Amino acid sequence: MARFGDLEAAIMNRMWSYARREALATSNNQAAALVHFLSDLSPEEREALRTALKVVRPQDTD
Repeated sequence: MARFGDLEAAIMNRMWSYARREALATSNNQAAALVHFLSDLSPEEREALRTALKVVRPQDTD
């Protein structure tokens, strides 16, 4: 069973993720917004992103 601190952290993480997506979707400069959010990733989040990109390569949509 998750402890209260773990549950609180999970909720805050979910809210922060939603805020990031919302900000990216409504930004006039989505590339700059994405770079801003990527610069705020923790070392663990950066490593998770690297791992995910090795598994699923983004498709070029141009």
